[in-house]
Amino acid sequence: VFAPCSGTIVRTGREQEAHSFGNYLIFQPKNPSLPLIFFGHLGSSLPTTGSVKAGESIGTLGDFHNNENG
Repeated sequence: VFAPCSGTIVRTGREQEAHSFGNYLIFQPKNPSLPLIFFGHLGSSLPTTGSVKAGESIGTLGDFHNNENG
């Protein structure tokens, strides 16, 4: 999973409930006219919060067998 534009990862976490988003991150684009972007069903190796550049790797898809994607 790659950053769609330059911005900031403002939060990462995991929803524990069954049939949830599992591991997720919330991305705030640098352009203030763009909305926050939610990425769910990610692998357990989540990035730290902070600035990223467009195209930078920000995560991987979760594995159903490891219950990473809810």
